Amino acid sequence: MKGILKIIDIINDRIGKIVSYITLIYTFLVIFEVIMRYIFNSPTIWSAELTYYLFGIQWLIAGAYDVLYDKHIKVDIIAEKFSKRTKAIADLFGALFFFLFIGTMFYHSLILGWEDMLIGKRSFSIWGPPIWPVELCIALGAFLLLLQGFAKVIRDISIVREGGEYK
Repeated sequence: MKGILKIIDIINDRIGKIVSYITLIYTFLVIFEVIMRYIFNSPTIWSAELTYYLFGIQWLIAGAYDVLYDKHIKVDIIAEKFSKRTKAIADLFGALFFFLFIGTMFYHSLILGWEDMLIGKRSFSIWGPPIWPVELCIALGAFLLLLQGFAKVIRDISIVREGGEYK
């Protein structure tokens, strides 16, 4: 089991690091748009939308990286006073909602992305890029979250049973 968990961690670590470079791309896009708009008085019709898509893709796919390193946003004012075992029990309870929500998101985004790919659905903007790659990135991000959630649940069960860390 430890081998599977290590593989899940490695996958999400590497994918998280790879998609972090999207920040550079959309930063340069914003700089490019500012230069085109304010220096050359020739704004583009595509750079803002592409920036939104890239940011969304990055945010969606990097979610599992945040779970892996426990860096996601949470309110832990009360939980920080709990023991590791009590936190693990609370996390196992929360995992029920996590898997229900992320599993639903995975299923529906996969269906929507697949159907939109088959019909060639495009954005309603003037630029009109295909929308299905972003929808399939929602499914990919949800799948990666499900994998990392599974790894977290296995580790939390170990903490509840044995009281120690499961790495």
